[in-house]
Amino acid sequence: MKPHSNCGWFIFLFILFSSLTYSQVFNINDYKQFLQEHQNMSTEDLLQMHPAGYFTDQINSNYEDALYFDTLDSYYNFTEYEKSLIEDHGFMV
Repeated sequence: MKPHSNCGWFIFLFILFSSLTYSQVFNINDYKQFLQEHQNMSTEDLLQMHPAGYFTDQINSNYEDALYFDTLDSYYNFTEYEKSLIEDHGFMV
């Protein structure tokens, strides 16, 4: 196959799969009905309906082993507090 035909197949497959994946449309009336029917729903009920998983409050990463951390630290001059956030959560804002 020629490179252009490979690109054409890729575009065709991308459009096909993206249309299958995103075929559901948000309906505001369905959303309002859901809110009305579940207005007294507890957190436990919501998690039972849509389990979100459990997350830990600290990941305790060694940020100093991350690639280019030393470069970023020298450029941004992170404070000790910012470094503790990176160590505990893996990121900081």
